Amino acid sequence: MGSLKWNEKMNLGHRPLNSQVLKLWKTLAIALMAMGLLGQVWTLAAWNRYATELPHSPNPEIGRVYRLALHGFVVYQTEREHSIYWGVENWSWGIFCVGFAFGLAHQWKSGELKKYF
Repeated sequence: MGSLKWNEKMNLGHRPLNSQVLKLWKTLAIALMAMGLLGQVWTLAAWNRYATELPHSPNPEIGRVYRLALHGFVVYQTEREHSIYWGVENWSWGIFCVGFAFGLAHQWKSGELKKYF
């Protein structure tokens, strides 16, 4: 036991992953993070469009009663617009975070992250 190096002692039974699995994790991480960022770009574009096109007062006759605060002013959306906007906003952050986790796992399993700890 005394002849083992520190990193061999700390290898708590984790098996190394083959290169195909690591490549899959890396590809998956990049794809998920790109999808998450694209979702955020879409919500930014929708936010800018809503700021100029949507009414600034509620209009119950056509269903524009869902309030959206845009850094200093308020616009009113329909239920469908509201659901789509917040759905894309929330899901894109979640997808990005899952991709980031896959990226960290890839870095850890490939040994790149272990250099720093």
